[in-house]
Amino acid sequence: MLTITFISLQNSFPILSYGYLSAYFRKYSKHSSKVIFKTIDCSPSFNYKSNRQINNLINKIKNSDIVGLSTITQDYNKILALSKSIKHKLNIPIIFGGHHISALPETLPDFVDVGVIGEGEQSFLDIIDSFIENNKFDPDKLKNISGIVFRKNNKVIISRKRDLINNLDSIPIPDRSIFDKKYFQPKAGWSENTELTGKIIANISISRGCPYSCIFCSSSKQWGNSIRFFSINRVVDEIEELVNSYNVRIVQITDDLISIDASRLESLYNLLEEKRLLSKIEFGAIQIRANLLSENLCKILKKIKITTLGMGIETGSNKTLKFLKGENISVENNLKAVKLAYLYGFKVWPQLIVGIPGETREDIENTLKFCSQEAVEYYQITMLTPLPGTGLWEYALSKGLVSNNMNWDRLSLNLNQKSQIKRVYLGTHISENEAWKMISPYLARLQRKKALNYKIDIRKNAFRYIKSFISDPFRYLRLIFNVLFVKIVHKVKGIA
Repeated sequence: MLTITFISLQNSFPILSYGYLSAYFRKYSKHSSKVIFKTIDCSPSFNYKSNRQINNLINKIKNSDIVGLSTITQDYNKILALSKSIKHKLNIPIIFGGHHISALPETLPDFVDVGVIGEGEQSFLDIIDSFIENNKFDPDKLKNISGIVFRKNNKVIISRKRDLINNLDSIPIPDRSIFDKKYFQPKAGWSENTELTGKIIANISISRGCPYSCIFCSSSKQWGNSIRFFSINRVVDEIEELVNSYNVRIVQITDDLISIDASRLESLYNLLEEKRLLSKIEFGAIQIRANLLSENLCKILKKIKITTLGMGIETGSNKTLKFLKGENISVENNLKAVKLAYLYGFKVWPQLIVGIPGETREDIENTLKFCSQEAVEYYQITMLTPLPGTGLWEYALSKGLVSNNMNWDRLSLNLNQKSQIKRVYLGTHISENEAWKMISPYLARLQRKKALNYKIDIRKNAFRYIKSFISDPFRYLRLIFNVLFVKIVHKVKGIA
């Protein structure tokens, strides 16, 4: 029996791509009965520079035959360090997949056996079947498999491009049995989102890709510059499974864009009603594109009980918005969408970007005004980050700001003053330090608001809190201190 272990460096949700790979292999491979899949999670505070933490993780996978990792740029240093240690200490085959290696397949490290480029289900099946049949990854066999990268005689070989899967319904519902049971327990309340406390939440995908070409987005490199849909019947089947098998009550749709076809959402509502599922579930925040929000779409979203709309507002300047997203959206579109959302009772979660080439102090001031719109409860502010596979990466490459063998921590999406010192900064008209001084009060205000809204239930979840604390004491000590400090200061100010 072959044991394949997927490693996750993210803890918010299980990585659905692992579930898709497992389900697809189980359904279509002639060797499906010979393979066991499992996943191992790293702590959110996993330190790739700590030999102790790496050794602890290696001990958990020492009985595996193959290890797989989904690569994202902001975690790539961790992934490289961990993979190198696995190869050195266990000498087992390693497979990379995901956005980073798909964008830069020519950078496949010499301690990684195979990289899966782009959509991975069929390519992964083919390489595992090849491994089973040859008892190893044989370069002479791998060269016949589309959509992969590997090494032969120390030379990187990129095979022919694999076509995308036309019929997404041919991909089975993700195999969630391989994930830790913690993902299917009621939320204990380590969150500022009080609506989640005591409920089980699960993520799903109802489409792949996006037809737009935002300069900072790597989606098109992974899925192609188009959008494909799972059928509504298939989507509702998955929701039904989540409700019946995992007692899920909140469904989080993780797609780049679900608002492009209002008629599909109307069909989703009708089928959920027909199967009497709407009384059992609610949906988390969804991501929409502001220029697609209409009164008709608002009415449909209300019917399926959507409460929060994530919007890629990006910037308050038409000049910088054009640089980021092209001609088909404007600041006026964004303002109109926020006001329309407020009119229909939605909360808006705007995603804002600073550090844009050509951006001025006035541009940033106009961007930050979106934090104070009536519908906005929470917001997100990031520095513009040139991820591989994007037009922005090519721009940064031409300016000598990035390279294929750079320190990937400099592209971290975490935003704090410490990270500002190291990260790649693309702004040209205002310094990084000035930009940080402008946004830091808004970040501090956001953290205060989140801390004031934190909710836990000691009576129901005391054991889980203790278990969480023991598993990652430094993380939770910081959380407890920050929350208590903010609440005490707020109370004292209220009394004063």
